[in-house]
Amino acid sequence: MLLITKALNPILVGLGLIFCTNSFVFADHLGVPHAKGNAFNPDTSLVGSLLYRNSNRGNNLSDSNPNGFSLDEAELQLAADVDPDLRANTIFSAHRESGKWIFAPEEAYVETLSLALATIKLGKFKSAFGKYNIVHTHALPFIDGQLISKALLGDDGMNGEGLSAAILLPANWYSEVFLQAINANTDPFKSASANATIEVIHLKNLWDLSDELTLEWGLSGADGPNNIIDKHTSFYSSDLTFKWRPVRGGKYSAFVWSSEFVSGNKNINSDGTDNLLGVKTQGGYSFIQWQTSQRWWLQLRTEYVETSDSTANTKSFQRKNSFLLAYLPTEFSGLRLQYDQLVDQGEKSENRLMLQLNFSIGAHPAHSY
Repeated sequence: MLLITKALNPILVGLGLIFCTNSFVFADHLGVPHAKGNAFNPDTSLVGSLLYRNSNRGNNLSDSNPNGFSLDEAELQLAADVDPDLRANTIFSAHRESGKWIFAPEEAYVETLSLALATIKLGKFKSAFGKYNIVHTHALPFIDGQLISKALLGDDGMNGEGLSAAILLPANWYSEVFLQAINANTDPFKSASANATIEVIHLKNLWDLSDELTLEWGLSGADGPNNIIDKHTSFYSSDLTFKWRPVRGGKYSAFVWSSEFVSGNKNINSDGTDNLLGVKTQGGYSFIQWQTSQRWWLQLRTEYVETSDSTANTKSFQRKNSFLLAYLPTEFSGLRLQYDQLVDQGEKSENRLMLQLNFSIGAHPAHSY
């Protein structure tokens, strides 16, 4: 019996090594071992945004944005490699709409990993139209989104199911073009046909002007049907951003200047002449961000939006100025205080103060540049 046990020991040890090894590696379709990593445990993160709001327009609970404390939004993100060729990403958002809590997928898509000069994305995602439509609420440069974005795209932005291709262009600088097709099922792009889509194109260019200064220029266009028969809606935008961070002491100081102009036209009908009637909205914003020390930022923003309705022969405008002070102790938390002065044509001016706390736990996804 002792001899049998001694003879089996090498075999048992070998089986143990094989079992342990298989707990940490697997072979892909090429037969090459890879670390298992988080194959069965996707990167998980939770981002929360707590908000206190005080405005001379939010004194009643029936107001769209009442004063007081609130959970502005909570996002749950799950992401992992499906296999060597695909990566999956899902983001679920919990927020309040019309007094009710909504929990729904904000993004859920797969994208390619193995293509050299292009990334293909399929599923539900934020469109690449403009500079900040792809950015989630907690990562916006200010607590609230830009006036022109809300006026044209709504509070949720341009978001839907479709197909996207991001192609790296053969240029001497960083140049990438996004080509996207999204279902046309929400205003201001909407059609009774299930086959109707919104076509989006976005060109992004980035130049290193020096070791400390970069310049980014983007150009976007979107076109699709609206709920009027044989009519369409078209949007255009151009954005310009300068970013400065010194080589020495860059941890303690930085400066960003970003501006964007957006124009949108929703064709409705004709008055029997060659004039095409509709609603045209255009405007833009410009802001600066100045990092004064390792954890403190000062920010200023000015905005303007103008809407003209040729069918009713009316015009309206909005103008807003914002000041923000941010304290960012780490990349996982941030406290921001923002003051806004908003002027609407024909309405009483709004003075608004907001205090926001952002926090992130779990795997921390990288933000867009």
